[in-house]
Amino acid sequence: MSGADLCGVSFGLAAMASRFLPRWLAEIRSVIDEEAKNIEKIIELNERDQSDRDRALAQLGTSMTTLARHRQALQQVLITARQTV
Repeated sequence: MSGADLCGVSFGLAAMASRFLPRWLAEIRSVIDEEAKNIEKIIELNERDQSDRDRALAQLGTSMTTLARHRQALQQVLITARQTV
């Protein structure tokens, strides 16, 4: 191949690339945008799940406190019952 032939090939590739490159870039951007949306959805679901876990933990803490009070009250009743017998 002569230099002129190579030059023609490279111009041909450049012309083809300039024709297809914008479409490829648009497709790549579209894929990246879709993946970014998917990641945002995952983050939102994780945050929502974390909120649910935090609420459940808070409720568990409240239940434990209530249970401890009931246990203390029952122990007092038991002490009083033993003293009256």
